[in-house]
Amino acid sequence: MPSFRGKKKGENGELRVGVRRLMRQQSNVPSSVISSHSMHLGVLATASHAISTGTLFSVFYKPRTSRSEFIVSINKYLEARNHKLSVGMRFKMRFEGDEVPERRFSGTIVGVEDNKSSVWADSEWRSLKVQWDEPSSILRPDRVSPWELEPLVSTPPANAQPTQRNKRSRPPVLPSTIPDSSLQ
Repeated sequence: MPSFRGKKKGENGELRVGVRRLMRQQSNVPSSVISSHSMHLGVLATASHAISTGTLFSVFYKPRTSRSEFIVSINKYLEARNHKLSVGMRFKMRFEGDEVPERRFSGTIVGVEDNKSSVWADSEWRSLKVQWDEPSSILRPDRVSPWELEPLVSTPPANAQPTQRNKRSRPPVLPSTIPDSSLQ
């Protein structure tokens, strides 16, 4: 069962949040009674309450034991902030599933919209509206978050010749017009 300790600022002022599992189980409630889904909803509700009341809580995430799209690595988030994403930009995005091997799909950003939630008004969560290049049997969202995308960088073809500018030719320099410093 997770417990919360509240929000905490790191040494550099960044906001840190977390979930921590209690070492002891409640003896009166068997763990099988609480579904994974309801536990996640409870965790989110508790986190929201802790933030709104200004109390501390902790989140510890183990990506190998459970996958959550709500928890984003700070490095991934900061890297996404460095990308200058805009309408018309091409991207690729990775999808992986339990029964399907990892696949990458490409698409185009067709819109940037603010989050309509009053609770998360300034959030970039699913703020990009996208159009996928090809149809697929894999369900893909029409709105994604900036940290989920990898911008496509267009590179010129390997056999392309560099463009040459027409240069104005210089008049030839004759040896007699070069000043001789040894004569002075």
